[in-house]
Amino acid sequence: TAARCGTERPMSTPVNSGAIHVVASPRGHGKTTEMVKRCAAINAGPRQVAYIVTLDRRRALNIQRIAESLGLSERVPFPITLPELLRGQVGRWVSSLLFDDVDDMLRLIGGQRSVAAFSYSSETTDG
Repeated sequence: TAARCGTERPMSTPVNSGAIHVVASPRGHGKTTEMVKRCAAINAGPRQVAYIVTLDRRRALNIQRIAESLGLSERVPFPITLPELLRGQVGRWVSSLLFDDVDDMLRLIGGQRSVAAFSYSSETTDG
């Protein structure tokens, strides 16, 4: 079963509340599918523009295929790659980013070293 941690919320609760949603489970257990569903749910809201950020174009194409298979391609724009994000190629109109396989991104940033731990602030600034 998927081990979930952080500020886990079922899909029936607001996805744009400002809290970070963390999904943790082994490879092949639906994490990317969850990101696609969350992205579509955010983009269904008024004045919300969410993009999924992924490691590379191959993974972006896979995310696009998942969105199409779920019938969500209208609400899930083509993902942004980590290099595009780091080059500042994300418009200011984007209100939310969903990072898929962040462990792989951290490993790349860390020079392929193992990621032992990470932290984040659970407070929100959205008032």
